[in-house]
Amino acid sequence: MNHNNNTIRQTKWDAKRVRDKHRQEERISNLWRHSLHVLFVITKNHKITKRQSTFYQIPWMFTMTGLILVMLLIKS
Repeated sequence: MNHNNNTIRQTKWDAKRVRDKHRQEERISNLWRHSLHVLFVITKNHKITKRQSTFYQIPWMFTMTGLILVMLLIKS
């Protein structure tokens, strides 16, 4: 009987671990979607002159690189 209880407990624990993993993956994909959406909206709404464009591109490069690194760290 004791062995059976342990098996049930282990099964519940495994199910919880799988649920938590799915939640984490969902959070990551939502974060990706949100960050890409924000980037799209900002670039769409701001008309930038040629002289300003390089000044504005550099911070975005760092921001996107940082986001990608964070995503890779979370995923591993």
